[in-house]
Amino acid sequence: MFIATVSPKCFGQDSVLKKLKGLHSDKSSGPDSMHTMLLTECADELAGPVSTIFVQSYQSGNLPQDWKFANVVPIYKKGKRVTSASIGWCLLPVCRAR
Repeated sequence: MFIATVSPKCFGQDSVLKKLKGLHSDKSSGPDSMHTMLLTECADELAGPVSTIFVQSYQSGNLPQDWKFANVVPIYKKGKRVTSASIGWCLLPVCRAR
């Protein structure tokens, strides 16, 4: 089993801002229906609160319940369809009705 180690530095406001500004605004929105253009345009205002949420979640060791659900599905990439090397894995968040 592979367990990734994460440094709290990656949740800093500058890191979050860089990731938000690096989103491709021509891509479709995710399961939360927030368009990437909105996230990119509001990156300066969102970086602080998002960073705070990530840091508090990291320090407490708790994740929001909705972040714990996902579908992992194999997606054919290239090559022969019968070999596992031709499959990429895609993590799809699950949207739950409230």
